[in-house]
Amino acid sequence: MAASDNRSTLDEVYSAFNRGDVDRLRQLFAADMTMVIPGRTQISGTFHGHDEVFGAFARMAAVTDGTSRASVERILVDDTGGVVIAVDTALREGEEVTARFADVFRIDRGRVVDLRFFPEDPLAMNHFWR
Repeated sequence: MAASDNRSTLDEVYSAFNRGDVDRLRQLFAADMTMVIPGRTQISGTFHGHDEVFGAFARMAAVTDGTSRASVERILVDDTGGVVIAVDTALREGEEVTARFADVFRIDRGRVVDLRFFPEDPLAMNHFWR
């Protein structure tokens, strides 16, 4: 796919995530996709397929009472995918947390096939998702 198509896909992924639109995310994510979240937390791991990926998203929403949002700072794309620099904000037990991530996507024919999260501050991420 052209880089501009991948840009559109990534724009829509973040829009759907922030709206909590799981149906749209299911359309944008390949059924056999892989997602990797680093660390040693309740949301860390390697997730395969819609059931596992959306299960991880559901855990994130439960821990934050649905307050998790991603604010995109920059999107860099090429013909195979893209990198999104985003700032995530959420509330947990009354504590507001902000974390910057580089999210690396591989996209095939308009669908995300691989997503890997790289936190700017892994210790802060581990603290928040403890």
